[in-house]
Amino acid sequence: MNKKHFSLFAILAFSLYFISCDKLRESFERTKNPKRIDLRQADDEIHSDTVAHSKAKTFQSLYHSAERLDSIQSELENLPELKGKKINIYHSLYFYDFKAGYISIRIQNPDSASYIDEYKYQNGEWQQPVPVKLSRLEKIDDGLMPFNEIKFSTAKIVHDVSMDKTKELGGKGNIQHVYFNFHNYAKNKKATWNTRIYGVRADYSAYFSIDGKFLEMR
Repeated sequence: MNKKHFSLFAILAFSLYFISCDKLRESFERTKNPKRIDLRQADDEIHSDTVAHSKAKTFQSLYHSAERLDSIQSELENLPELKGKKINIYHSLYFYDFKAGYISIRIQNPDSASYIDEYKYQNGEWQQPVPVKLSRLEKIDDGLMPFNEIKFSTAKIVHDVSMDKTKELGGKGNIQHVYFNFHNYAKNKKATWNTRIYGVRADYSAYFSIDGKFLEMR
């Protein structure tokens, strides 16, 4: 190989070497310091999608309207298997302010008195009833109460008063759960609505009469 060819070969080799080094450094820099503008754009896109998703998933509180709660109760008693029949609640009723609202209630099967079915209200409608497994020793009659003696709209009264009590105690959380409980109602005619109130220094269980009158906290 003459000197001319050798010099040409050396120049070509060094050029390829430096080009490779530049590519390697560029690759390293991209890994170490990715383009910020791309990241900001990606963040903006994610944020926009999140906001849009959140707006699409915004739900009104279950306790926003007394009329709505009474309408939900009416929808339940007008279900095909319950319409026009005597309806008895079994032991309890439960409200949960989640998404479009969640309500759980156990009802004595009007066609088979020894059966209890659980009805759930979610996604804006009543779901198909689910059979409740009971103990053979359980006395169903002790846990029954006529459905027409309560109003779902009372849950709003209980919720609103509980929120006021929470603020008085310095609490900031929302009241999401409202319960209605009773036992042996046929004999003692006693039933209560109740919630859990979270204050700054102490938490309490709040109790209300069947028509929503505040009774006590303890």
